[in-house]
Amino acid sequence: MADDHDAKIEELESAVEAARPGLEAQCEAFVEAAARRLEDFWPDFVRGCVQEARDELAELDDAAVKSLKEAVSAIVAEPQRVARANLMEGRERRWPHLSPLDDLVDEHARSYRGQFSWVGTTAGPRSQMPGEFTEPMEIAAGAPAKPLEDADLPAPGDSWRHNAPSARIKWSEEMEEALRAYAVAAREMFSTCEDLRQARIARDKDRALDRWDEV
Repeated sequence: MADDHDAKIEELESAVEAARPGLEAQCEAFVEAAARRLEDFWPDFVRGCVQEARDELAELDDAAVKSLKEAVSAIVAEPQRVARANLMEGRERRWPHLSPLDDLVDEHARSYRGQFSWVGTTAGPRSQMPGEFTEPMEIAAGAPAKPLEDADLPAPGDSWRHNAPSARIKWSEEMEEALRAYAVAAREMFSTCEDLRQARIARDKDRALDRWDEV
């Protein structure tokens, strides 16, 4: 009897895997939107950093100031790299499309209470942006201040976490819409995962009966 379930399970597993490219594209749209928000945010932020460090900068020679300016400019020139580094790298298990199939099935069985809990709230009727990505985005926003911190210069704000400066930043509507679209698509994929979980349970039950009858 157990073999009767194999085709259905294979079909459902293929459906889950087929959803990954679409989710990847939506994740990429979110990262790109975050990069554009950083690009808009950083000019005023950097000016604020320079003003905050005015006394310390006055004590540095031109070569030191130039070196700091180049280090800050190198960060500001790569908003997408900074966005990706903070929102994705090291956080792969937060993103369903990057997670193993069994994790997707198991976490959904716990009603999003695990690593994907943000999907349910972000895709819901009263959707809200997940805290899981709020702090990483603030650290991304504060990235240009890192050379100043490394040089023992002050920077705006008192919020320093994970050995990196951070800055409060309001998400753009483009960011919110992109992440909400991702969450909605992920919720649809999790529905397939639930069907897969039930199919696996049915197969395992029949395997138990088959073994019982065979012995």
